[in-house]
Amino acid sequence: MSHILYYGVINLNKRLMITRPESGTEYFGLIVCGALFICGSIVGTAAAGFAGGTGVSDSLTEFLAQSGQAPVRMSGFFSTLFNDSVYHLVAIFLGFSALGVFCVPLLAAVRGFFLCFSISAIVHHFGGDGILLSLAISGVTALLTIPCLFILSVQSFTSSLNLLRSVTTRGGSSKPYGGRFFVRTIVCIAVLMCSAMIDTLFVPRLIGLVAERIG
Repeated sequence: MSHILYYGVINLNKRLMITRPESGTEYFGLIVCGALFICGSIVGTAAAGFAGGTGVSDSLTEFLAQSGQAPVRMSGFFSTLFNDSVYHLVAIFLGFSALGVFCVPLLAAVRGFFLCFSISAIVHHFGGDGILLSLAISGVTALLTIPCLFILSVQSFTSSLNLLRSVTTRGGSSKPYGGRFFVRTIVCIAVLMCSAMIDTLFVPRLIGLVAERIG
């Protein structure tokens, strides 16, 4: 009985040693990507104050005019899908390269920068009404696309780190792309398609309602 218990403890320790590095790497990737996303958001918010009002005003006026007059068509679904998922596609691509360890966190920082830059520029130009406008433009889709970006970024960071370890010290996982990698990718793609559908059919109408209130 004691021998069975002894070997059971040894097997349990071996399993924990196998699973701990992967889970620890995912937590580390989440911290790194989240920290750089926050840093990029702070820099983008600060940079919006120095962007100047003329360029922002002209682009927003043209955007509101187009969104208020253009009919809602499903023909723009694929272009919207590409615009909403371009960062996610880059994150997936970087997951198959050892360079993803360095590039994926930078990608999160860039996404945070441009997201907060656009929101802060709108709020800076329109004041209190800009909050509603920024929520109408990017708030709905951001609730779906940002979590997917973190999921894909963390798993790509983990896979890239395993590749880098296998090349340098041979300490990486022999299977950096398990079943969860592809399941998460498929689920995120489905969510991004739903986000593009919402962005195509409902967001222009929402922007039109907010623009009428501001105007």
